[in-house]
Amino acid sequence: MKFFKQEQLQGLFGQIIKRIMNALTHLAKTA
Repeated sequence: MKFFKQEQLQGLFGQIIKRIMNALTHLAKTA
């Protein structure tokens, strides 16, 4: 994984976490 820079990995995980949080909040609202 040394091909990736630390910043790129953090940005990628950040996007995934944002999507998961958005999905959870959406489910919580519709539930």
